[in-house]
Amino acid sequence: MNQLYSSEHSGTQIEAPTTFGYGTPVDDIPIERLWRVPGLVIDVSSEVHPHYKITSEVLIKWEREMGLTITDYGIVLIHTGFQARVKVSNGGLEKGIPSPQPALSVDAALWLLNDRFTYGRQRGIVGVGIDLNSLDENDTNATTSSREKLYRGGIYAIHNLKNLHMVM
Repeated sequence: MNQLYSSEHSGTQIEAPTTFGYGTPVDDIPIERLWRVPGLVIDVSSEVHPHYKITSEVLIKWEREMGLTITDYGIVLIHTGFQARVKVSNGGLEKGIPSPQPALSVDAALWLLNDRFTYGRQRGIVGVGIDLNSLDENDTNATTSSREKLYRGGIYAIHNLKNLHMVM
């Protein structure tokens, strides 16, 4: 008999808006919001440290430097490079997840939501992904959560993305 052990956050996962008790469960997210959706990678790995916050200022600066508009894309992927600090045991379980860890700030989540509606029409963002086990700080509660703000707006999260440096 074979056995498989895995921790709750050991692999890449989509977290649906229903995590906080409202919104769409994963199996009800339309396939058009998950498959063949244009995306972009925002690389903050050269600036990141355990208390680093991905703020609206970071996103605006990235847009200016890259000459792109984030909300013209569907999925925003954030490469922190911080996942290299997570140790994995022989069984594949995460050990020693750094705390604190970089996080998407609430103001950045609200900026992504508010910037989606321009000239009376909804623009692209359907999901936000990161190479960490959460968009939030490890000790964040639901009332101060960037995920909670995104989920209220119908935006899902993707956690534990790997090899984002290869996509840029």
